[in-house]
Amino acid sequence: MLHERNYMKNSWNAPSELNFENSAVLKLLLINVAFFVIQALSNTLFPGVSFIENIFAFSRTSVLEGKFWTFLTYSFLHAHLLHIAGNMLGLYFIGKEIEPSLGKKRFITLYLGSALLGSVFFICSNYGLIGASSTVIGASASISGILCFYCLLKPEERIT
Repeated sequence: MLHERNYMKNSWNAPSELNFENSAVLKLLLINVAFFVIQALSNTLFPGVSFIENIFAFSRTSVLEGKFWTFLTYSFLHAHLLHIAGNMLGLYFIGKEIEPSLGKKRFITLYLGSALLGSVFFICSNYGLIGASSTVIGASASISGILCFYCLLKPEERIT
């Protein structure tokens, strides 16, 4: 039957369920939502100013200005509600499967390391482009890194 097929069996012996009350996934979800609320409030109260994006968003200009924290902080900003909803759904469904095997610290390291690689890749892919002033925001690089790790760790597992 279907449950007897190799790809339907749980061949990976992961620790049991994620303790969501004390998890890195929950903390990252809350940080992202908090940044989004602050960002939305500042854009509503001060339309056209976008000082949150100027401080935390990643761009070639931000690097030239010495804002090196933006290599990581861009991953906590989002453009709109669907943007953060998609990223946070990915973080929740994939993160709850990965964090029990990695632990909190290593999971956060994976999240931030993926964000860092995303910003480095952005700089490398835009190197030498005169006038390139694109700004990067969103947790997509972090979620993609977590998804890649999940696929490497559990190649035959389904995400549910």
